[in-house]
Amino acid sequence: MAAWMNGCIIESKLVFKLHKIYTEQPSLEHLLLEKSIALRIEKIQKNSRKLIALAIGNQIPINVSSNNISYFDYLKTKHSSANLIQAQRDYFGQHGFERIDKDGIFHL
Repeated sequence: MAAWMNGCIIESKLVFKLHKIYTEQPSLEHLLLEKSIALRIEKIQKNSRKLIALAIGNQIPINVSSNNISYFDYLKTKHSSANLIQAQRDYFGQHGFERIDKDGIFHL
């Protein structure tokens, strides 16, 4: 951990906070499930979405930030567009896919 304390990429305050969180909660399944982190994300997400929309609307690439919001939304979504990957794999390789409304493996 000491190697990161004087770096310029990650603030040392954040590294200390992350270290403390995982030391106190070693079985924490995901960092976004930690209460202080979840509250912070909830507080900043609205403005983050506005910034991303403004950047995209002005044809400014903002890959990391837009991917972060997409990942956050993915974590909260029961049925995401990732479910389509099964259908694509089946279409091109007959791998089969599962449905959310019926048990079993299906083919197109």
